[in-house]
Amino acid sequence: MAKVKLKKNAPAPASSVSDIKKPHYLLITLILISTLVIYWPSLKNELTNWDDQEYITYNKDLSDASIKKHFTDKPHVMGNYHPLSMLTLAWDYSSAYDEKTGTIDPVPFHRTNLILHVLNALLVYLLVFRLTQNNIVAAITSALFAFHPMHVESVAWASERKDVLYSFFYLAALLSWTYFIRGSQKIIFYLLTLLLFILGLFSKAVMVSLPIALFLLDWFMKRKFDWKVIAEKIPLLAISVYFGLQAIDAQREFEAIDGNSVYSLLDRISFAFYGIMQYIVKFFAPLDLSCFYSFPTPGVDKPLGYLIARVFVIALGIAAFLLRKKRNMVFGSVFFLITVGLVLQLLPVGGAVMADRYSYLPHIGIAFILATYIGDLLTKNGSSKALILALPIALIGIMGYLAFERTKVWKDSITLWTDAESKDKGSPKIYNNFGDAYTLAKQYEPGLKYLTESIRLKPDYPDAYYNRGLTYFYMNKYQEAIDDYTMAIKFKPTLNRAWHNRAGTLYTVGKYKEALSDALKSKELGYPVDPAFITELQSKVGTNK
Repeated sequence: MAKVKLKKNAPAPASSVSDIKKPHYLLITLILISTLVIYWPSLKNELTNWDDQEYITYNKDLSDASIKKHFTDKPHVMGNYHPLSMLTLAWDYSSAYDEKTGTIDPVPFHRTNLILHVLNALLVYLLVFRLTQNNIVAAITSALFAFHPMHVESVAWASERKDVLYSFFYLAALLSWTYFIRGSQKIIFYLLTLLLFILGLFSKAVMVSLPIALFLLDWFMKRKFDWKVIAEKIPLLAISVYFGLQAIDAQREFEAIDGNSVYSLLDRISFAFYGIMQYIVKFFAPLDLSCFYSFPTPGVDKPLGYLIARVFVIALGIAAFLLRKKRNMVFGSVFFLITVGLVLQLLPVGGAVMADRYSYLPHIGIAFILATYIGDLLTKNGSSKALILALPIALIGIMGYLAFERTKVWKDSITLWTDAESKDKGSPKIYNNFGDAYTLAKQYEPGLKYLTESIRLKPDYPDAYYNRGLTYFYMNKYQEAIDDYTMAIKFKPTLNRAWHNRAGTLYTVGKYKEALSDALKSKELGYPVDPAFITELQSKVGTNK
């Protein structure tokens, strides 16, 4: 029989790829069902005092599920521009809120987050299969993404809807782009990618990195780089700049960007190196996870980990240079850096140096590298398949168990902050939220204890003074409450709720004139003061005259 000579770059004979021509639906089903089982405990969790109050519990705007409300009337929430995320929370709120009892059922919020996470796991599988035509690589990447305990925060935290939602659009856009590159109906997939991109930007600002990720896909799929490739990204890049500026404005409005005056540029570079190291190390060893990782204390020598991080990143850079010809390694590494780059605290936002939720998409890059390495080993060592597969299966199993247990940490506020405090006993933020959790549970003595510790660690912490003032009020210690509200106002004059609560406490002790002044100031600062309260105070003041 004559040999058939294949042309250069021709596809392999059908018989050699028959087992990898289409996705393995049994594998996909197994991963998706396992993901549901692992995260099922999150459906039993309550809402917490970690942003859930501002986003859901006390957010009256959720009662209006109109597009106009969330896209034009109230586009900024908690220093973020994510109107589509808020709109989806409003949709959940419509079924969660019980008008008769005034209570909110947490299940609809958790259920939607879980559904989005399962869909994201599916998209990871389909995307990786599209890139590699290898079901084993796709399955390992998807399972590591879906089961990783660091990703529990994005799913089990109700108000972190923005993370799982923007990731859905991000992954769908990447998948759409692969069809734009290799498909026949190119204009349709270009427009679909553009639509998914915009929807993602309305969900979370870090979606702005997508155009760079599309360049990476072009390179990985060996697309010829020319002016056309650049030109087609210009509309996306322009949209990225616009939404990026919107996000910065929202953060400044909320006073979330405040670290530049405290930390130097070198400090911020150290934070970035530390974040890179931690996200990589915790991918393989997800130990001591927490809902809050504090910045190091300003003006004090940084912990040894920050020095190690510099060496780690330099070594990583050398390794990347040496392995630059390995396409899968470069793709995974660059994808990790593109998706994690905006959250490395080069521009300090909030009070945490890193966060588990920030690893949600970036870990796909690391998982891809590991999965493709295992895929290469299986190709070269077909006789040892069982032994080679044992390692990723064991790793995935361990990850799944740890994630299952981690979902229980988000059961309620006290459980959450008990866990955080066990990992960091020097964080004012943790002690403040821990104390507030006890106060909300009407356990005032432990609440007072933790709030006082928070103030001891950070004497100019307005939120801790406010929360302790509230605790004192519930304990009928009105003068102590007034004193703490006064301190909160001293350190943050724009804290409208402190003005309002001091007004209420002054009213309780019969100081109506001072209470009226505070109530009017609170209203001026944007607090939704009950008009009847102001009317009554005006009446009391007039009577006293």
